Amino acid sequence: MSSYPPPFHKEDISTLLHFAAQSGSTELVRLLISRGADVGATVICGERARVQRFIQRNDAQVAPGRCGATPLRSAATRGHAEVARLLIKAGADIEAMSDGDVTPLHEAAFEGHTAVARLLFAAGVNVSPVDVAGATALHLAVLKGHEEMARLLIDNSGDLSPVDQALRTPLHEAARLGHDVVARMLVEGGANVLAVDRAGRTPRDLALMNGHKTLAQRLGGH
Repeated sequence: MSSYPPPFHKEDISTLLHFAAQSGSTELVRLLISRGADVGATVICGERARVQRFIQRNDAQVAPGRCGATPLRSAATRGHAEVARLLIKAGADIEAMSDGDVTPLHEAAFEGHTAVARLLFAAGVNVSPVDVAGATALHLAVLKGHEEMARLLIDNSGDLSPVDQALRTPLHEAARLGHDVVARMLVEGGANVLAVDRAGRTPRDLALMNGHKTLAQRLGGH
């Protein structure tokens, strides 16, 4: 049986887990969990250099983790669904917030990794948490125009008109950016087309301001 990794403090193994999770190294993630790695530990920036030296000495094919992130957030960011499944099964906190009040679902939504998001929903994740800007996962998926992810979030959300710090709903962002398909899904799902942001603008107003005339006309018909 492989002796990798060699004897290491539990804290070191837990930090190494971040590198493995971000790199999608499923076999190494499984091994580290079996060695007692803390699946809920966050990356402490001061630990990175020491663990990077360990990785370089052992020629490990893994990448550095993000400061403040949990292993599950790292996996969600990169879309490593199998790694995410292992971490969730091992008891990782599916709603843990790291720097910026970002959850694994926020990361999966922003990057469009629907396979990871489906695992999180199967584990019972809450779709409502907001980041430091007040954005939900749905806001982030809409911002990037991820249609499949938006569909998944719409189907699993009770509120399709949450507001961020600017009082903008996901529909505001879809209208502003001209994401016609996503806007249609939101409207059909019951999003509030008359919601006003902090500047008093509706989604239709933002569509007009940004040259999306067809979308503005469609929104004006509701």
